[in-house]
Amino acid sequence: MSKFAHRGRFMPPEFIRDEDYNKAGDIWGIGVLLYFMATFTYPFPETENMEKLEAAFKNKEHLAALEGKFSTSFVQLVEGLLEEEVHKRWTIENVIE
Repeated sequence: MSKFAHRGRFMPPEFIRDEDYNKAGDIWGIGVLLYFMATFTYPFPETENMEKLEAAFKNKEHLAALEGKFSTSFVQLVEGLLEEEVHKRWTIENVIE
């Protein structure tokens, strides 16, 4: 069984790519959880196909499920938490502001 089974939907891109993992990865997990609580679906597919997963990270189609149904602030929050690039991903300080 691979590392993606069961928990893969909460794993940040850097973990999946075997890059350094830090607290920004936990922020990603919070973004996935908020998305799930709002939509009752996960923002990204549970798959072991890395090309499909990478494409899902980049295309941001998951945000379409939020737009028009939730406030702009909430959509921006989720977008910031689910930012693919670690250095652009929101921090807890961004969330508190």
